[in-house]
Amino acid sequence: MQTKCPKVATTRWLSLGRVLPWFARLCVRILQYIEERNPPCKPSVSWWISLLALRRVTDEVNILFKSLQFGSLLVTQQVEAFSKFIGVLREKFSVQGPLSPLQLTDWDAGAAVRDGSFVIRSTDVTTFMRGLGSTECALFEGLEESERDQICSAFASFMVGVANGVTL
Repeated sequence: MQTKCPKVATTRWLSLGRVLPWFARLCVRILQYIEERNPPCKPSVSWWISLLALRRVTDEVNILFKSLQFGSLLVTQQVEAFSKFIGVLREKFSVQGPLSPLQLTDWDAGAAVRDGSFVIRSTDVTTFMRGLGSTECALFEGLEESERDQICSAFASFMVGVANGVTL
């Protein structure tokens, strides 16, 4: 393939943020290469879709982490950075919250995934997956409905878990 994957430290979001764009940029070539070689460790289509969706999240997480790296940040500035990140989760990933207990009762448990005071509609996750890009959409649409539902459910749980984990 004549390209070298960047090194990754799996315990660092910033490191993942350097590797995931490489995978996204070369996804079609990598898939062709794997198809030609047919290795026993061939990643599933679900894995690829999850990886490409995670790339969008790491893009935003890395912005947050880079903004927190300045040693002179005041606590109020740190809180502001986290609040801005929650706003990004709402805008780009359709995460709703934090919601009051009364607001949470309005959400249909079968149509949404919840963690703490945050929820995300299953339909919004499906829309997000279909909007990732032409390659990602083609991979996603090529799956059985049950596989698409599993990917969306896992991504929804991940997203509300992230939002709930950074609640101030």
